[in-house]
Order: sequence, then structure tokens, then C-alpha cells
Amino acid sequence: MNTTYDERLAAFSRERLDGHPVPDDLRVLLTAHWEGRDDFAHLLGLEFFEEGELHPFLDTGYLSEAELADPEMQAVNAGVARMVEYVQLVAKGGKGF
Repeated sequence: MNTTYDERLAAFSRERLDGHPVPDDLRVLLTAHWEGRDDFAHLLGLEFFEEGELHPFLDTGYLSEAELADPEMQAVNAGVARMVEYVQLVAKGGKGF
């Protein structure tokens, strides 16, 4: 592992992978992205999540106060919050991949 990115990879692991090791293929893509060599990610339409970026399934910023107060929507949001415990997203986009 390139020591230049050890801390960033460790932070990514903690934040996006619940502390699990970053797989080799993802490590290569992330390192290339951080070095500005993102042709492959661009080809696939990938945007890696930045540190501190909210999990997209937990983003309720687009909901109105009435929607947030609705019991059915609250149940949906609670279900999504539980599901997110098992889904580790590392990028958005992907042109359908």
C-alpha cells in the first residue's frame, strides 16, 4: 500500500466499509482517483463518496416537513436506516453498472 494514502484508505474503510479492509480493486481505483488519474472511473461514470458525505439512502433533505412527519414515511425511513447497516456504498453513478 502506498503510505501516501494509508490514512485516507483507513478513513475510507472506517466510514464506508465498517472497518473492513479496502479490496484491492477499490484501493487501485481510489488511489488513481486521488491522484487525478480517473479515466476509468469517468468511463464508468463513477463518483466516489468523499469523507463525511451522507449515505445517499439516509439523505432525507428532499422531503418536506409534512412528509417527514407522515407515519408511513417515518416507517420507510426507519426501514431504510436498518437496511443501510448492511449496504456499503462507495460510489454513485455508474451508468447502470
